[in-house]
Amino acid sequence: MPAPAQRERELTRIEARDVKRWLYQGSAEDLSFRDQVKALLSEPEFAPRASSSCAEQVQRCYARFQLLRERLDLRLRDVQERPARLFTALELAGVVDSALFNVLQNHYCLCGGTLLRYAESSPAIEGYLRELDSGETLGAFAVTELGFGSNAVSLQTRADYDPALEELVLSTPSPEARKFMVNAAFAGVPKLAIVMARLFVHGADRGVFPIVARLRTRFGPCPGVRISALSGAASAGPDPALLSFAGVRVPLHALLLGADAGLLADGTFWSSVPSPRARFSRSIEQVQLGRLCLSAAAATLTGASAFIAIKYAEQRRTFALRRPDLSVLEYRNHQRDVFSALAQAYASRCLIDFVVGKHQTTDPRERDYLFRISAATKAHVTYGAERAARQCRERCGAAALFEENRLSAFTARAQAMLTAAGDNQVLLLETARKMLLRRGYVRLPAAHPSLAAALGNPARLIGLLRERERRLLDELRGAVAHCRIADHERFTIWNENVNLALEATSAHASRLAAEAFASRLAELDSKHPAQGLFRLFALQELRPYLGFYLAEGLIHRAELKAHGSYLDAACRELRPFALELASAFDVPNSMLRAPLASDDYVAHYDHSVRQDEPAADRPERFQRGGPASSLGDR
Repeated sequence: MPAPAQRERELTRIEARDVKRWLYQGSAEDLSFRDQVKALLSEPEFAPRASSSCAEQVQRCYARFQLLRERLDLRLRDVQERPARLFTALELAGVVDSALFNVLQNHYCLCGGTLLRYAESSPAIEGYLRELDSGETLGAFAVTELGFGSNAVSLQTRADYDPALEELVLSTPSPEARKFMVNAAFAGVPKLAIVMARLFVHGADRGVFPIVARLRTRFGPCPGVRISALSGAASAGPDPALLSFAGVRVPLHALLLGADAGLLADGTFWSSVPSPRARFSRSIEQVQLGRLCLSAAAATLTGASAFIAIKYAEQRRTFALRRPDLSVLEYRNHQRDVFSALAQAYASRCLIDFVVGKHQTTDPRERDYLFRISAATKAHVTYGAERAARQCRERCGAAALFEENRLSAFTARAQAMLTAAGDNQVLLLETARKMLLRRGYVRLPAAHPSLAAALGNPARLIGLLRERERRLLDELRGAVAHCRIADHERFTIWNENVNLALEATSAHASRLAAEAFASRLAELDSKHPAQGLFRLFALQELRPYLGFYLAEGLIHRAELKAHGSYLDAACRELRPFALELASAFDVPNSMLRAPLASDDYVAHYDHSVRQDEPAADRPERFQRGGPASSLGDR
């Protein structure tokens, strides 16, 4: 490390473990559980396996699920009673094995969570819960249909009620109505699914509701259930399939109507929610938990990407004028990308903690508010993860293309997250609609951030973000005010402003993240190096929209020109503490097993080469001191 950075480190020392305790606030039991999860994921059973067949990969994924379930004592009721445990297990498993994350999310958050949320207590329902908790059957979630994609409110899978037998008959009326990407293709793994289907009673469409349906037993697909395997992709789960139904009968208790609706044995249907669209929204609310788990996994992926890139850059040597042996991390261009990724990870972590806390303490009837903050969080965190993983992969060069170094897989995984659990743009547009109607949203007052404060001042940065949100939303409100006129013109008016709506809600998400980050930083000293991460994050959030801020008179021309200098100043402040801050995100390399993030990546590769050579041919001159096979952590 160069002498100036070393001197600055000595002046203001930080310990990764202290930052970690601040970042991951929770009870002693919660923190102990996190250590338990990390230790388990560091065991050989979770190490990457090369050159295995698709069937072996799927089998390994389900074996890992059973191991996690048993060793961590995961239970369905953790969704309601111990959600912090569930979040920790899912987000850490997600960076090790994305297919495993999908299995866990489907089983606990979506299938089990929907049962707990909507089912009336009965011996049959308790039987389903015991069966899923035992691990003998795994949960699946079947919403998306081949021909409808994000338009889930229009899905066509039918559930016709037969009052004579008090049963529902599931059917797939067309090829477009086949359920898409349901994890149920692998033979020998029994699956019980939550199937979103359109309920018909006496021929009348009553809306879309969740229904419990058994897809397969250990002997094969159930009668009337057709399962067609799709070519695998880890981001789509271990064994994605097309799913269709032909007269599949399920008992009436399998219809999960919740407290807002009911269906009597004689076919009398009632609902306190008059609109079929609103009934669908109520029936799909459990997805919000899945959305938050996905966001947590994305934040962890972002932190892991930054950790790998910073650990590698500390060791990677390059040259400069009169500096023949220099760490590549000394270059400001390198710092901008990898430190910005770390800043995004910290902001994402703080935002998720804020939103999870709100979900636990807010009245569930505040549906619009809870939807808005979870949808905005998912969009902001996953877009940030995709950008961070891509930049960190690029900064690590060709070595990051190898799967063992994780970053190429992280980049693909982050891309998949953009549309998982709801397409980001669809979520943001629905958020814009609720904000325009002021449903669960209060219009921001004018901020008028002072031009006298420096651009790096935290209060000014937040003021700028708030003011951009306010002005864009006011502009959008004025542009679509005419939507109250003739119905046939509403789409045209909305369509002309749809990109403005995306800008406004993206600005809203950015503001939420900055405020959540700043709120947590208030617990630290104003000189703590983590404060620099906030400045870097907020400055990067301004960067794409500097023209807007200048046009609106919110920044000076000189500030626009000097914006890059503010970024570099933040990076300069962070440089002495980068590795400690990256390590404090607590995604250790004992789990990741990325050679680039080892304590000595050259020694790691040298050890691999020498292991493959006959003992007599090993060139001793290449040996370095200490155990060369370590994948240790700073």
